[in-house]
Amino acid sequence: MAFCRECGKKVEQNWVTCPFCSAIIVQTNIENLHVATTNQEPKDPNERITLKTLIICLLFISGTAGLLYLSGYFNESIEGQWYLGEQKKWRFDSDGYLYADENELYRWSVEDDYLFLTSSEESTRYRYNISDGWLFIGEEQDSTNSTYQDSTECFALNRNPMKSDEWLKAVDNLNIPEWCGVLDW
Repeated sequence: MAFCRECGKKVEQNWVTCPFCSAIIVQTNIENLHVATTNQEPKDPNERITLKTLIICLLFISGTAGLLYLSGYFNESIEGQWYLGEQKKWRFDSDGYLYADENELYRWSVEDDYLFLTSSEESTRYRYNISDGWLFIGEEQDSTNSTYQDSTECFALNRNPMKSDEWLKAVDNLNIPEWCGVLDW
């Protein structure tokens, strides 16, 4: 009596394929013992675990990356909402409008390391930098000075609102740009 090595069901010795799983049956005779085998290797249960583990890891990694993307972690664009502590300060829209402190409207543009804000009364140039989810903006540049000094005052905004104690702790641990000599908040 022979059994299919793939599905384990009883097969006849003269069958070429298993009628239950379609596996090819190879007849071997070892010391008058008939054993039915297939040309396929038996499936390793550890291989299935490895594949399941791989799929779970990929889902976890892609889910984490998706959440980080949605939170703005990978977004080095100035577009979006920026907070000072828990208070939303500025919202840069993709259409070139900036809503500052919810009641001031500006047109905005960037060129190299400079942020240009234009209102109905004036146009102002600021130094800016985005790093690790933080937006650093330098104080207004003196029109007579074409470069920033290392002691430029600046302030920092974050993409996520934070409670006051979290904000203070985070700001204390920031790596601020070289041109931002004094961080004002």
